[in-house]
Order: sequence, then C-alpha cells, then structure tokens
Amino acid sequence: MVGIHRIKNIINEKCYYGSSKNIEKRWLRHKSDLINKKHHNVLLQKSWEKYGEDNFIFEVVEFCNTSDLLVVEQKMVYGIKKIGKKVYSNNKPFIIDGILYRTLKDASELLSINIMTIKGRIKSKRPEFSNYNYVSI
Repeated sequence: MVGIHRIKNIINEKCYYGSSKNIEKRWLRHKSDLINKKHHNVLLQKSWEKYGEDNFIFEVVEFCNTSDLLVVEQKMVYGIKKIGKKVYSNNKPFIIDGILYRTLKDASELLSINIMTIKGRIKSKRPEFSNYNYVSI
C-alpha cells in the first residue's frame, strides 16, 4: 500500500503523519523504533514512553501515487496545523533543484551534504543557492 499514514495518540489526539511506498513495512519500523526508544521524532518518542503503546493507533489516512507522497503529506500536515490540531512534527519542507525533501536529515543523506551547509544555503541570498528554498504550501 502506498499512501499517507498517521500514528494517533488516543489520549490527547495528537498525531504523527508520514508517507510510505510500503505502509505495512513502515508501520513495523515505526513500532520497532518506538519500542526500542530510537524513533527519529523525539516528541512522538517521549509521548509513546509517557502514554504507552496501548494509547496509540496506526491508521492509513489516504492512498496516493508514489510520485505525490511528500506533497500530499505536507499539504495534509499544513491543513491539520491550520485548523489548530496538534501534530508531532517540527519539519518545514524545502526544495533543492526541484526535489521536495521532508527533513534536513533526508536531504543530507541523499545529497551527501552536511546539514549545516544545507541550512546555510537555504538562508543564503547568493544566486548560486537560489535553488534551495523552503516550501509554502
């Protein structure tokens, strides 16, 4: 299954949204990381430890094409935040050379560029870095 999923805290209704080409496999990875205290989203990890596994549900929110995953996910998170709902996310998406990245870590790993270098280029006014931009959705 390709699409958007969420991990929902049933106590405070705060949600983590993600996208995946293989939702079932991604859920197993999320669960393993949370149980082993290694999840990349620190806020979700702390909440999991505070409220316990039984107070979270995993849901498929929307099916979509692989090529649309990140855009659909970011629009969904933006829409959720806009109506005042809480999410486990501090990420601000950005584009480098026309490719949408969800996190600095993703871009750093894929492009083999240091995170601080990417941040500097996004903020830079230099013309050679005009292809590094935060996304307004």
